[in-house]
Amino acid sequence: ALDINSENASYFIFFFKLKIDKDLPINTYEELLKVNPESENGKKIYELIKTELKPKYPKSRILNQFELAFSSKDEFKGLFLEFFNKNISGTMPSFFKAIKCIYLFQKEKIQIIEEIIKVYMDSLNSANKFPEDLFKAPQNGITEKVWFYYFLSQHYQILSKLEDALTYINKAIEVLPSSIELFMAKFKILKHGMHLDEAVKALDKAKTLDLGDRYLNAKTAKMWLRIGNVEKAEKTEE
Repeated sequence: ALDINSENASYFIFFFKLKIDKDLPINTYEELLKVNPESENGKKIYELIKTELKPKYPKSRILNQFELAFSSKDEFKGLFLEFFNKNISGTMPSFFKAIKCIYLFQKEKIQIIEEIIKVYMDSLNSANKFPEDLFKAPQNGITEKVWFYYFLSQHYQILSKLEDALTYINKAIEVLPSSIELFMAKFKILKHGMHLDEAVKALDKAKTLDLGDRYLNAKTAKMWLRIGNVEKAEKTEE
């Protein structure tokens, strides 16, 4: 089954049960990620990932999540750095979704992420580039900044530090004001903080960047209605 779809968590769960214990009390993605990586089963799962699964399915995104989740704290830093560098240099805004499981189920590793963020931010502030000993990819000065700031905004949003999240999404927008993804992120941050008047303005800006997007038009009209601006909602739907 994994040869057909290596992005299906259920197939991996079945594989782990087959290899470790058929009565392993893990039946869902959430239950799998709640297994303590320092426990006997957690260590067995990680060993299977490293020795059998990663060599066979190196491009599996969900397997990357499992590798990060079940790594020890010592190994996590190197794995995260590799994953992090690849994604912020490759303009992949969905990167944060891939590591959201760490924030939900492996909170002890958040400190490691924050230590890396600080090193990158200090280097950016002092030398206007990322530390070359950690970030070995070519740096053009724009791409990396945008998605680094975007990552920071998501990092602080999930930690409910909304002022910091807003600060960094605004920094990203300053660098790349033509990105729909960035304005959508700003909308979600403001909505999370219940700043609905400002949130709908960010959403409206995203809509103006792609006037043909019917989903955005409908969502924006709905938000205008939510804050009681019927006139704006009707103009949006025209």
